[in-house]
Amino acid sequence: MKTQVIIFIYLFLSIANVATSQVIFTFSDSAVEARFRHDIGVLASDSFMGRKAGSVGERKAAAYIIEQFLQAGLDPHGTDSGSFLQAFPYETIVFPKKNNWFTFGHKTYIPKNQYGITAFSSNRTIKGLIIDVGRGLVDPANGIDEYKGLDSLQGKIFLMEFPLPKQYPKLDSSELPQMIRKRLALAFSKGASGVILWNTDAPGYRKLFDFTSADTMPGVVLFVASEIVRDLRHSKLAEVNISTCVEHLKCEPQNVVGFLNNNATSTIILGGHYDHVGVKRDTLIFNGADDNASGTAMVIELARWLKQHGSQKHNYLFIAFSAEEEGMIGSNYFCKHPLIPWSSISFYFNFDMVGRLGVDGNRITAEGAKTSSYWNTVFRKIPDYGFRVKKLAAASDFSDQSGFKKRGIPIAFITTGIHSDYHTWRDVPQRINYNGMVSLFRFSTDFISLASVSEKIPYTKVRGWKLFWSNLHYFSGQIRFVLNTPWKDLLLIME
Repeated sequence: MKTQVIIFIYLFLSIANVATSQVIFTFSDSAVEARFRHDIGVLASDSFMGRKAGSVGERKAAAYIIEQFLQAGLDPHGTDSGSFLQAFPYETIVFPKKNNWFTFGHKTYIPKNQYGITAFSSNRTIKGLIIDVGRGLVDPANGIDEYKGLDSLQGKIFLMEFPLPKQYPKLDSSELPQMIRKRLALAFSKGASGVILWNTDAPGYRKLFDFTSADTMPGVVLFVASEIVRDLRHSKLAEVNISTCVEHLKCEPQNVVGFLNNNATSTIILGGHYDHVGVKRDTLIFNGADDNASGTAMVIELARWLKQHGSQKHNYLFIAFSAEEEGMIGSNYFCKHPLIPWSSISFYFNFDMVGRLGVDGNRITAEGAKTSSYWNTVFRKIPDYGFRVKKLAAASDFSDQSGFKKRGIPIAFITTGIHSDYHTWRDVPQRINYNGMVSLFRFSTDFISLASVSEKIPYTKVRGWKLFWSNLHYFSGQIRFVLNTPWKDLLLIME
């Protein structure tokens, strides 16, 4: 409650101190670059503490964005009249360090790196010896009983390989969760105090499911990296000591929504997320300058420009989404609770990680290039700004355009690409290519101007590659893209 009061006071004082009259901006390269430097410098400063969804830092960032929207001359268009904010419910998950551990012999394993807790687990402390039960299958119809010959199971911790045998009948995605529930239930009925799942093809994990699920088992259920399996198998007589504790904290992250109302029948939406991943290891701030203070700064600058130069044929809605890092929660909430009629939306333009031009061979990637037949004309008419444009017909599902695309809205998503500083403490304002951002700003204004010629952009459904956000892993300093796999709906972990 105290934190909520502090957040409210900060937000109230920040907005109260802002002059609501529009500021007239100039748009020389130097002026645009200076504003990018200032906006990113503020949003990615240590005082904003990584802008994690629902945190004080996120609220401070929201207040700053509102200030810039007001100066740009936008009207508030949040849930309540006169508000820029669209709050939405979200439950964040905390692993208290003092109540979570996994030790084996003289080794202590690192949570959210080497192991994680599945949705099936209960919260408790256990000790016991390891016994390898293979895949934990008993299936008389297929002549399988992997518990046959195993004695003294009571109180032991079962090591169980997750994938089914190759010769086993293939199951569809709806059957897989039921199969793993049956295998776990069988393990606990045979006396297991805990189950450790593993998969050689899945060294990292991402998604943590609800612990209040009706499927929760009576004991601990972990998923571990394959390196731990080697330890467990080589020293079978050592005792495993495990404690699991997950706390659920309810909060209300907020989308920031500003409106440029030209009393038109068509509205163009421009957006990008402003949240990031917060503070790690208690003191290490992940500032998120490129991800995604850069995209937020681009949306703010385009709001300034469109107020003074935008087409009167369209309204413009500007959205800074929150909780994108938690799985596009903010943008999905907006798509379920839109603040304008869906029929009025011309297209959605998304900006995510647009501050590091040069990390991908001096080119940008434009996704969704075939979601409208009109985009060919737009791309053809945009002049050369010194970088190449890699156009992808479809668009992946790992940023805020996802919800719009699924609802038949033409989308354009531009990014300068992922780099080695992604989701690390090194993603700081000093590493942003500000000259590149100015070029990308010019490119974006041309794109919007050319697209504004048409009152309503036609939509084309595109079938293409799909990257599941829950399977984008940051593991041991590496980014791993893992395509859809049967184990994705079982596992956990956030960076």
